[in-house]
Amino acid sequence: MVQMVDAIQDVDLYLLKQRKEKLSAVKRRNEHDFKDEI
Repeated sequence: MVQMVDAIQDVDLYLLKQRKEKLSAVKRRNEHDFKDEI
């Protein structure tokens, strides 16, 4: 039972990490586009 909870927490952390990486990638791309426009 405890192992199930650990697995769920691992998945949550993994998804959170993925979301952060996606956000930072989008942010980088937006900054890049912004610099290109200037």
